[in-house]
Formats: sequence, C-alpha cells, structure tokens
Amino acid sequence: MVTGVFFRFYAKQTSLLESEYADILTEFFTYSVEFKHMSKMSAEAEKQHILKFLNSLNSIPENWADISARDLRDYVCTEFKNLKTSSMGRYVTSLRNFFRFLEYRGNTINQSVLTLPLAPADWGKSKVPVILSADEEKRLRCHYPSNHESGVRNNIIIRLMLDLGLRCAEVSDLSIADIHWNNGTICLCKTKSMQDREMPISCELGALLEDYVLNYRPRVSDNHLLLRKVLNNQYTSMMRECVRGVIRRAYEKENIQGWWKGTHALRRTAASKIYSTGNGLKLTADLLGHESLESTKAYVRVDFQQLMEVTFPWPGGDDIDES
Repeated sequence: MVTGVFFRFYAKQTSLLESEYADILTEFFTYSVEFKHMSKMSAEAEKQHILKFLNSLNSIPENWADISARDLRDYVCTEFKNLKTSSMGRYVTSLRNFFRFLEYRGNTINQSVLTLPLAPADWGKSKVPVILSADEEKRLRCHYPSNHESGVRNNIIIRLMLDLGLRCAEVSDLSIADIHWNNGTICLCKTKSMQDREMPISCELGALLEDYVLNYRPRVSDNHLLLRKVLNNQYTSMMRECVRGVIRRAYEKENIQGWWKGTHALRRTAASKIYSTGNGLKLTADLLGHESLESTKAYVRVDFQQLMEVTFPWPGGDDIDES
C-alpha cells in the first residue's frame, strides 16, 4: 500500500485517528502550523508529546484549570525521569504550548502553567551558550580537502553554518536558484519560521560556491545545490541527516568533544560572532530567522574577554588589603 509517508509516521497518524483525542490534537496541530508558523515536523512532534500526556489523564478534563504547574512538573519528572534534561525540556515546552493553545481557544487554564520554563533548568550547563573555541572553529574550517567534489561540498556546508548560522534543514534545502550571484546573497525559503530571509555571503564563501558549481558539482537535473553520490553513480540531494553526518565526522576526526557536541554548536557560534561584532539583538534574530528575541538570547554568548578589556577598576580596589 502506498501512503506517501514513512510507515512509522503513518502508524502514528492512524492511531491518532482512532483516538478520542483526535479532534483536539488536530486543532492543536493546525494552531501550531497556521497561527504560530511552526514547521509541520515540529508541530507533529509536539502533538505526539501531548498525546502521551492526554493518555496519562485517561480522559479529557472537564476543567483544564484544575491542572497546575506542579501537576505537570510531577508528570514530567515521573514519566521522563530517565531522559536527558534537554529531552525533558522539550516535553515541558510542548506542554506549555498546548496550554497556550487551550487559552487561545477559550478554555480557562491555571496561569501557573505558563511559569514553566521553556528551557531545561540545568544550571550547571546553561550559564552561557556553549560555542566552538577559535581553535576548534579553525580546525573545522580546514578539515575537508578543497581539491575534490565532496571536500568542496563539505567545506561549503561548514561555512554556511559557521558564517551564516544556517540550520541543517536550511542547508539541505538550498537550490542553485537560491544563490543571487549579482547581489551576493542567499535567499532562504520556507524556513522553520515559515518566512523567507535573504542572507549576505562573504567574498570567500561566494568564491567557494562559484568554484563548486562551475567545477565540481555534477551536471544533473536535480536543482538542489548540494548533492551526494548514491548507487550506480547516480546523484541525489543532501538530506538533513547527511548534513549532520558531515559535521559529526569532522568532530570525530578533529577530536572535538563535549556534552554540547552537535551541529547546533556551529549555529550558536555564528550567532555569537554576529552579535559580538556590534550588531544588535534584533538584527541577530533576523539573520537567524527567529521571530522572538527570547529565542536569540539562548544562542548569544557574551564576549567576556572583550568585557574585561573595557571595564574600569572597582573604586578603591587598589587600596584593598588582600591579606
């Protein structure tokens, strides 16, 4: 039977249709996509989180206001106690968004729910956003060779993420037509926020893109910018997981380790560099494609070394007896 989707997603959709929660979950999904402009993938993930929560209640409450932040905290800490803190945080965010949806549709909710954190409260790791060091960034930029097809392509992937802060999905979705050669920009369409944005590219990145398209990229009908070879010397577009694989292999070869290790570290690094070069938070948010400045704050790291260079000594500090 041809469904047009992966079986695991089809099975989930089928179970939802048979569920007593199908109507409210469908409303929540529509609200997330059409009102909040979330991607369908993110909205589907949140819907699955809420389905699990509703199943724990056994039935839809007559009065949603009876559920407090303490109830949700106990639910998360009990049901997901074996998950990483970041994964627990995703469930909490989904729950907050769901109760916002209930309020939007006219239900009375317990306002304490809206005090739940949108990010995991892991204070040991969340003092500042973790970014790549200057040495790690340099090693990533120089990791792949620049004299053959896959090496040039992989260098472009790394630079798109380190220079412009692109997401993996945005990199994989790029087409040749998205490069505006005359203007020196790249246009991103249908991004996570469902808004188009145009990004300036440096001369170095522009030259690398030009070299790849003219000299290395296979001549095929596929209009995607970045291609990979499959069986029988056929080519197809780079999927999001392929882009992640490029970064992860470079991490492993360069021995870049840490609990934060992931492709998003490149986006955080780009965000901090954009902000630290004198651009305001609003411009940084626009370049990253964030609708909320609160989202951008989680990406920006303060340049503490620069702060120490401009700060004045504490008044009377020289006279303090440190003995």
